[in-house]
Amino acid sequence: MYETISIKKMIDNFAQLDAKKIKIFSDEDIKELRLQYLSYKRKWVNQFYNIFHAERIDINPKSSVVSKYSNILSKSMNDGNRYSLTTYYFLRYLPGSFTTTHRDNNESSNGFTSVTLIDEVNLKGGESLLFEAVKKPEEYNRQNIKGPKMWEFEDPWRVPVIIQDFKIGDTLIYNQNMKHGVAKVLSGERVVLIAWFKNEEVKND
Repeated sequence: MYETISIKKMIDNFAQLDAKKIKIFSDEDIKELRLQYLSYKRKWVNQFYNIFHAERIDINPKSSVVSKYSNILSKSMNDGNRYSLTTYYFLRYLPGSFTTTHRDNNESSNGFTSVTLIDEVNLKGGESLLFEAVKKPEEYNRQNIKGPKMWEFEDPWRVPVIIQDFKIGDTLIYNQNMKHGVAKVLSGERVVLIAWFKNEEVKND
C-alpha cells in the first residue's frame, strides 16, 4: 500500500526510508502527463546505459509539465534545502524491455529519483525492483551465522524487493544511492515518467 506523505517528510527520513511509494499527482495530472507523452516523438533504444529495448521520450525542459512538476515538488518541500530538476523523460517498456540493476547516485548531487507510472496495458512482468542493504543482526551470534558477513561487503545491496501494486498514478521515490532495476516485460506495456533531482545545497569541490 502507498502512503500519502509530503516529500519533506520523506527527505527528512531518508536514512530510514531509502524508498517510498507516495501520491504526488492527481488523476487530472496523470491525464495531462499521458497527453504530453503521446505528443512527443519516441526514440527506440536497444541500449541506453542501463535501459534495454525500450522507447525513451525526452521532454523539453521548457515544457509546462516540467514547470508544473517542479512547482508540485517545491510546495511539498520545506526542509531548508533547494532541489532542482536535472533529468526528466518518459520511458515506454514493451515486451523484452528491462533495466539492469544500477544506482543513480552522483556524489555531487545528494539527490533523489522519482518514477511515476502513467500508463500500463495488459502488463505482465516489468516489476520495479529495489535492493536493500543486508543489515547486521542486532544480536550477533556466531552459532547462528554461517558464511560471509554480507553486511561487511563493499557492496551489501543484495536483498531484492519487488514493488507490488504499483498502480497508475503512484510515484516511487528513492535515494539515488539505492540499487534498483526493472524486470523484463513479458507482455503488454508500461509507461513511466522519470525525474532526477539535485540538492542545490551540496557544494561541489
